Amino acid sequence: MATITRNGIRLSYDDSGAGEPGIVFVHGWTCDRSFFGPQAEHCARRHRVVSVDLRGHGQSDEPLEPYSIDAYADDIAYLIGELGLGKVVAVVDQGRW
Repeated sequence: MATITRNGIRLSYDDSGAGEPGIVFVHGWTCDRSFFGPQAEHCARRHRVVSVDLRGHGQSDEPLEPYSIDAYADDIAYLIGELGLGKVVAVVDQGRW
């Protein structure tokens, strides 16, 4: 597990594998980065894979302000930029949003 801080909020993530395009796994509501564990492990054989705990989930910080889809999206975009991933394939669990 690694962490990155954005605007005072610590976000936890896993970063494994190598190869392009990078794949970013984003869990749904009430889950954490382990939700896509088997898929992330499989994809890391050929791609760089990042699985993130959204703010307020898993091992990421729980800020006092309300969580919004915009804040989640901004956090993910920040993570992608800071890790130098470039264009990625985003895999999102929409069933629990």
